[in-house]
Amino acid sequence: FHKGLIMAMKMFTNASQAFDGESIAINSDIVASVFELITPDENAKLQMRTVIFGVNGTDWHVKEPYLEVIAKLNEKD
Repeated sequence: FHKGLIMAMKMFTNASQAFDGESIAINSDIVASVFELITPDENAKLQMRTVIFGVNGTDWHVKEPYLEVIAKLNEKD
């Protein structure tokens, strides 16, 4: 493998309703921004979620706290 072609995959816990609690691997090379969002869960209870927004316009809601996500994305492989 050429070192430049290896993706930096980071593991998180999915918070979207369809995949709640499942692992999700995100390529940290395509992350544009990270932010917090307060959103209701299936019982209308407000939950703080961290959103990872990709350069392609896709976003992922994860259960890890904002600062933990930032630290994990900044880890060197």
